[in-house]
Amino acid sequence: MKTQVYEDALDLEIDLLDAADTVRRGDPSYPYPTLVKRGDTETRRFRTIVLENSVLKVTILPGLGGRIHAIFDKIKGHDLLTPSTVIRLVEGGARGVECIQGVRFSHQSSARLDDLGGVESRLLPPDEDGDPAGVCLFSLGGGSGISTQIRLSLAADSWVIRCEISHQNRILGCLPYQSRVLLPAQGIAVDCEPGTLREAGWLMPRQVDEYLVHLIPAQFETPNWITKIGPAKLELTQLLIDPFDHHAGLNLTLQTASGNSFETKIDLVGREVLKLDLSSIGEPVVAARLRGADGQILGQRLPDEPVKAIPRAPIPAEILVGDLSGSELNRLAADPVWRGAVLVEQAARSCTKGEFLLADRALEQSL
Repeated sequence: MKTQVYEDALDLEIDLLDAADTVRRGDPSYPYPTLVKRGDTETRRFRTIVLENSVLKVTILPGLGGRIHAIFDKIKGHDLLTPSTVIRLVEGGARGVECIQGVRFSHQSSARLDDLGGVESRLLPPDEDGDPAGVCLFSLGGGSGISTQIRLSLAADSWVIRCEISHQNRILGCLPYQSRVLLPAQGIAVDCEPGTLREAGWLMPRQVDEYLVHLIPAQFETPNWITKIGPAKLELTQLLIDPFDHHAGLNLTLQTASGNSFETKIDLVGREVLKLDLSSIGEPVVAARLRGADGQILGQRLPDEPVKAIPRAPIPAEILVGDLSGSELNRLAADPVWRGAVLVEQAARSCTKGEFLLADRALEQSL
């Protein structure tokens, strides 16, 4: 079948929330109110957007931040990203509560401010048979100052969801920035070029960051190796491969921690997970290479590097704390280099408002 995109609906049970009576400019959630769970639930009908081809059915919830809610394997007849009829909210995030279900795209370490709200959407049906279908999701970003555009597309007969993401700083000041794909604890692999996802840094005024990632669903949790024939997971004593199609006579080379190498041939059946027990090798396997019968490299898993501390991005010289909003000051206060200047600025603003106790507290902290 050709790829298609269409609208549907889901009835979901969701926690009811109460919003704070006031919204202050310095709150992390500004201009949105902070939220608390009321303690009861309600069933509501949510509009969905569905991308579907011959092998996958992908369900998106534009009314909950544009998250990918479910991925269904039509060949095996089971869920790869299991949908839930209950949307559970947990404490955390800038707004006080957040939903960690589904696949989400963010420009900060946690969920976007509008992650629980609706985003604009436009369906992108294929122009001709064989072309991919897609959907474009757009968010102005509220008080964050960063707008987000997400274009999801699915090609005919493909197991890969193409995700084109764009974040733009819409204000005249520098903003803290970190491109993130927030995944549930299920089998979704993120495939992208090294350096595509930016760690903690900054977006300059009017700067746009665009990047491309591919989401590849797997039939096991936390795949850590992307091959040309499907996702895989290499552990010290076990190897899992989830192939898209049939492959015979593949050459698999394994390398142990001591540098010893072992080679074997394997056959793969489409959508049947191959499980290899590596414990008989006698030492941990840290690297692997997969070649086709013609010698072409289909995938290579290198040894894990030691975890290194992420260097803090330098603060742009253009930043003037007096020009920043309260929420921007709060984000900048996380940097120890700027914390003193931020506290002095916050104290000055509190004095202007007549909030002298807050000003005194900020000045004391700055010392």
